[in-house]
Amino acid sequence: MLIALIQGFSSDTTVVKAACNISLQEKEKITLLYVIEIERNYPVDQDVGIETDRAEEVLRNMEDLCKKQKVRLSGQILQARTKGAAVVSLADEVKASYILVGAEYDPRTDVANFGKTARYILNHAKCDFIVCQSSNVQ
Repeated sequence: MLIALIQGFSSDTTVVKAACNISLQEKEKITLLYVIEIERNYPVDQDVGIETDRAEEVLRNMEDLCKKQKVRLSGQILQARTKGAAVVSLADEVKASYILVGAEYDPRTDVANFGKTARYILNHAKCDFIVCQSSNVQ
């Protein structure tokens, strides 16, 4: 199983394409995962309609991209306090082989933004971890 974290960023397409390539080579199913972070002062199962609608749209677009590659696929939306912990927890639960996430290019610093989610996954995941950056860096 591969977990591809989809975050609504421009790097999502790169993450999904990489996941599809690995899936075809390794013959593994892909789970496209979108995590909605819920602040601590709200219940974790709080209704977040607008964010859920956005998550569903992003997942639908990425699922369409995967279907063209004819890979085995599922999509999942989770609500959690932090993305990183939710991803690692799911990866442990399903015994994932890989976790893929995107890194956004920051033109102000001329580097990829390797955020707190990626750092958490790097430090806590028990499987292979791949960070993908779009090739459209200027």
